[in-house]
Amino acid sequence: MLSQRSENGPITMEDHRKKLLLLGFAVLVLAPVILVWTFAWPILQPVSFPVIAQGQMLQPSKRDLTSGEVEKLNQWLQKYRSAWGTKGEKSPGHPSAAFVLEGKEGRKLYLSFWHFRHGDDVAGFQTEENGPFRMRSADKEPLEDLMKNFPDVPWKAIK
Repeated sequence: MLSQRSENGPITMEDHRKKLLLLGFAVLVLAPVILVWTFAWPILQPVSFPVIAQGQMLQPSKRDLTSGEVEKLNQWLQKYRSAWGTKGEKSPGHPSAAFVLEGKEGRKLYLSFWHFRHGDDVAGFQTEENGPFRMRSADKEPLEDLMKNFPDVPWKAIK
């Protein structure tokens, strides 16, 4: 390789060193960018939730949802399609409210809400029963407005 010739004469060790430094710089710059985007991309992509046709409340009590309740949950899901964390998050404990929702095409969605006295509330969904969660932090007022539609859920935002 040292004997190869270029337009300007033979390739020297200095030329190889420059190429290796350039390659090392490219790896140092691109590797972290690729790593960050691997984790950031799922968070930035909006989730494609199914249009909900029916559902059941699982917590705090088990019952079928009315068509009005299904519509409110459907509207909330379609409004909050982004800012969900990556798949595999752990639940912060026993949910204040949990639902199993079924889309018009039969796809199930497990939706849970956690209410905290201090700090943001949390919403999480699973695409399979007992599967990994994708979570999002939620402001108290929008969730309190949603939960007003479910009188059997003890939910009150602390101002």
